[in-house]
Amino acid sequence: MDDRLLEEITLDELKETVALDAPDRTAAFTALSNLFRRYLIGKFGPPTQAGWKDHLEAQGLDAAHVSRIADYFGRADVIKFSGQETSLAELQQDYT
Repeated sequence: MDDRLLEEITLDELKETVALDAPDRTAAFTALSNLFRRYLIGKFGPPTQAGWKDHLEAQGLDAAHVSRIADYFGRADVIKFSGQETSLAELQQDYT
């Protein structure tokens, strides 16, 4: 059993799996969004059918963070389903 905090485990996995200098930024972005989803589920539980926005608001997250997360997942879905490539600047911003 891992006794570390969820944040520590997630940070280690982030460093191991998401390379900002990867030639395939779409794959790196997908790995980042999958890791972020797993983190949010671990921290706040799975989202309701209404989606992440309503779920996180119900968990007491402030509106600015909820809005930023909703925007991120919106971009993640566009990239995932359209095959659109993300820019290095966008990947770096989302990584931090």
